[in-house]
Amino acid sequence: PVDFKTDTLTVGAELDRKSWNLGARLTASDFETGFNSLTWDNQLFLTDTAVSATSAYPARGRLTLWTDSSVKSATVYGGVNLPGHTRLNATISRAETTQDDPFLPKTTNTLLAPAALPAASFDGKFKNSLAELRVSSRPGKSFRWGAWVRQYELENESPELDFADYVQTDYQFPLCGNANSCGATTNRLERRNLPYGYKRTNLGASAGYKPVSWLDATLALERESMEREFSAVEKSDEDIAKLVLDFQAGERVSIRSTFRHQERRADEYDAIYFEHSFPIGEAYVAPANEGMRRFYWTDRDRDAASLLVEVTPHPKFSIYAEATYADDTYLDPETGRKIGDSFTTSEDRNFDTTPESYTILLAGRTEDRSTSYTLGFSTSPVPRFNIYGDYTKEKSTYRLESRYRAPAAGIGSDNPLDDWGSDADDRYATASLGFDLGLTKKGEWKLAVDASRSIGEGDIETDFVPGGSASSDTTLTRFPHLKTTLTIATLALTHALSKQLDYTLRYWYETWNENNWAADQMQPYMGDPGNDRGSANSIYLGMDYLNYENHVLSVLMRYRY
Repeated sequence: PVDFKTDTLTVGAELDRKSWNLGARLTASDFETGFNSLTWDNQLFLTDTAVSATSAYPARGRLTLWTDSSVKSATVYGGVNLPGHTRLNATISRAETTQDDPFLPKTTNTLLAPAALPAASFDGKFKNSLAELRVSSRPGKSFRWGAWVRQYELENESPELDFADYVQTDYQFPLCGNANSCGATTNRLERRNLPYGYKRTNLGASAGYKPVSWLDATLALERESMEREFSAVEKSDEDIAKLVLDFQAGERVSIRSTFRHQERRADEYDAIYFEHSFPIGEAYVAPANEGMRRFYWTDRDRDAASLLVEVTPHPKFSIYAEATYADDTYLDPETGRKIGDSFTTSEDRNFDTTPESYTILLAGRTEDRSTSYTLGFSTSPVPRFNIYGDYTKEKSTYRLESRYRAPAAGIGSDNPLDDWGSDADDRYATASLGFDLGLTKKGEWKLAVDASRSIGEGDIETDFVPGGSASSDTTLTRFPHLKTTLTIATLALTHALSKQLDYTLRYWYETWNENNWAADQMQPYMGDPGNDRGSANSIYLGMDYLNYENHVLSVLMRYRY
């Protein structure tokens, strides 16, 4: 069920003078949803059915949906012209978002008695602040420069709440699985929410030089620094270098090439940072792979390049082609090794005072690679008629290395025979075609038609090391093929009643067709039935964007003054 409503009020004013400007904007927004939860019947049990003192099969399940929220923001911006063809611009903004929906009960299961909630509602609040200063200058005809500093901060002022227990899937209280980890195996696991926040600072400069009429070069250097709260990586810096070369081969050929190199480095990677969310300790000793690395927190080397060529053989016809390439390699901040490699460590996981040796896999995304190619044209064969079109192919691939871990006797296992990996391959093809036609000589009536069709396909293949746990091996090494198709067509007729007033009648047609095993209703991919037998008795509840066909007719009136 979906029922959203957003009310937004914005008031702004700006004073614009010949050499400076100053503006301010105030915005208030309220988001409301008609549904705060979703409850469904369990098809396997008509009533709550007892299993043990800490678990019972539920007759119903429930999910929390969206929450109401309010946003208030204020922005001040301005700029001033300085000597030497220099311009200084500044922006400062502050926003506050709040929500205070009441908590839902921990479960619908009448046979389970959870502890009281720590509060009646969350009383959540966070603040966004932005400060930006930019300066650009062109002191000479062939030289230009610029510099900027930008800081964005998310201050999470939501409370940290301790929940004395929780009910997993409306079925059971998770209990301590190892006394060394959380006190006693009869203890219910507690949880604490982590109010995530961060601050991002960008500092950079650029210089451009045009030594001859046919060459223009720009070099930009930037450092992006991140500071985070409740994260595996609390501090990281990324250095970015960008070179742009523009070539003008006469009046008919222009070329733009862009090269970018980025290096991101973290101070350290705390793989078990989330233990703070378990006040009395996690269910097991070493429950998660300490070598797990999320790709957006790891060290990363990125190289990217693009090339755009535009040719105009005739004043009424032009053609362009563009190609892009990007490659990411991920590294471990702790060891400097590539993700996918392994290292050996000694730990006393069973608390017998004797360290044991474990081979730790640096698990996660090992590399990304993406390419795209575009070919397009535009032409005006006769007066008042323009036609254009393009075709783009994109491809994105990545590799993932991981390890299946089944805790035994309350202790996490690390067995290289349980390693597995996946290769993902996504492809997109988009074609578009459109034209503009002036129906009258003076332009009182205009017609615009545009159409596009996009097809996206994806495949995932897995591989594994044989001989380990049965649950780490599978005969299903290829996931079902994915395919989505989006078609959009618009037709717009514009009539100018005067120089200041015109109106447009527009028709919008859109269709979406999706074949996705992960999202289509009642078509879940349930794993290997030979090794994952529990999947045969599982109930899957999903939300899906179903195939649709939309027809929209709109009227737009514009007045200029």
